[in-house]
Amino acid sequence: MRGSSDTGLGAEAIGAVYCLSKLVAAGGISPAAPLMNPCRGVVMPISGVVIASLPTEKNDVLRFLATLCQVEVHGADEKGNIVAVLETESSEEMEKIIDRISKDQNVLHVGLTYLNAEDEAERNIQGEKAARPFGFRKPSGIT
Repeated sequence: MRGSSDTGLGAEAIGAVYCLSKLVAAGGISPAAPLMNPCRGVVMPISGVVIASLPTEKNDVLRFLATLCQVEVHGADEKGNIVAVLETESSEEMEKIIDRISKDQNVLHVGLTYLNAEDEAERNIQGEKAARPFGFRKPSGIT
């Protein structure tokens, strides 16, 4: 794990990202067992993100994120970095929620640190038509 001076993240955000990665590695978040989101039921894919805001705008961003059922905040630091987990039903929905967060006036950047869509890939293998894979949408303005 790199220090906060190398990443620009404060100690709390680095700690939350580290804890998230340890939880995944230890099997606490298992791609084989779909996660439960109390708002939506069984969901997958899952991603870990670091959402950057100005320190003075962090609380506004936290209030905005609290309105999004797909988002669970795990930590924030004094520099305005917020560590969160996103749970959606498809890769396409994951992109939409990241876009929605990115467009908030107080959000500077949404950085994807972890993504697992294993069950979505399995559904594709079994012949089920699924959404386009994460990151493979047609750019805006192209017809």
